[in-house]
Amino acid sequence: MYTAHLMLRTLLGRKQEATPTTRILVDLSVTVIGGGLTYAEGFALGLISGEVPDRSMIVLIVSADWASTNEDVVRKLRSLGVQVDVVVAPPPGTWAARLNRGRLIRKVARRHRCTVAYFPRDNAPRMGIPFVILVHNLYAWQTYSSYTAVGGRLPAALLRLATRRSARSAAAVLAVSKACADRVSDKVLVTGVVHNGCSLEEAARSSGDGPLSDVPMIVIIVANIAPHKGIEVLIDGVAQAIAMGHSVELQIYGTKSDPVYVRRLEALAQAKLGKSPFRGPIYGTDLVDAYRACHVLAVGSSFETFCNPLVEGMRSGCVVVAPESRLVQEICGDVAIGYNEGNAGSFALALEAAGKDWGERSRRGVERSRAFTWAGTAEKTIGYVRDTVKHK
Repeated sequence: MYTAHLMLRTLLGRKQEATPTTRILVDLSVTVIGGGLTYAEGFALGLISGEVPDRSMIVLIVSADWASTNEDVVRKLRSLGVQVDVVVAPPPGTWAARLNRGRLIRKVARRHRCTVAYFPRDNAPRMGIPFVILVHNLYAWQTYSSYTAVGGRLPAALLRLATRRSARSAAAVLAVSKACADRVSDKVLVTGVVHNGCSLEEAARSSGDGPLSDVPMIVIIVANIAPHKGIEVLIDGVAQAIAMGHSVELQIYGTKSDPVYVRRLEALAQAKLGKSPFRGPIYGTDLVDAYRACHVLAVGSSFETFCNPLVEGMRSGCVVVAPESRLVQEICGDVAIGYNEGNAGSFALALEAAGKDWGERSRRGVERSRAFTWAGTAEKTIGYVRDTVKHK
């Protein structure tokens, strides 16, 4: 009898050891932007297409609005064993969100008996279990400067306090790029780097490997219109390229976050180009169409963490012209054409080089962009989160 009881305990013990015990909560209810999609949609698609073991041990929190517009994705996730918890959460940034979102997330975590939580943003609610955050917002890690977050000094200070509290409490901190990790490494230990993916379809360009000829070079800027983006340098640089005899059309897409700055840029554009290049914010298929209709994606600042437009532009066949920086080297390798940040003349010469070498760089950019997949993002992220609990 004792022998049979011992054998039963042994078998039960082996079964328990063989069963995964790390139940991961992934909060996708705040849909921060990611390469071509919201991060929520990209990460969810990555869980579907990636080689992620033990999906039944993953619990996703998604907003009701997101779930209603992504019913097929939710259905597929559930068919693979992922537990999807749909919640009605207050909009991020509101006092209701600050007071109630954490309570809601902890309730979901308890209901599913989660043992670790992952938040794809810089700050997280207080949790009774280990959690991992993804650093991507450099505003939260800088001292007061020209890079102060839109909204003023008080919101920037609150963001910084919340972020650093989360980092101190987190079991692990991930970053969206090596360049981002370097920016915060003196303030917090970064466990690993996980690039965002990109789900845009590759755009076939028909120009071969030759230069641009007989058509105006269309240069696009996709950015939040804020003082640290260096857009005035790009406007001046385009004007200089035109003065050099090149046919260039500039289009700027983005939210006008700083009205005073935008009025200054409008006046500069009228003086330098004779017209306004601003087109307003752009999303979804309209953004894809804009990428595919242009030849060059221009970036005006190295103050970025991952810079999704770099990958989106390459995937769409654009040539990237960006400041020489570690981030651009990390994401684009030798495909991008660099210039001296803040130097309009250097930017104009980079545009000239882009016109001469456009076809070949366009093709190589598409090839380079294939390294950035949401499947890879999901696989690597879940691996880091599981390792975090394993070593606690």
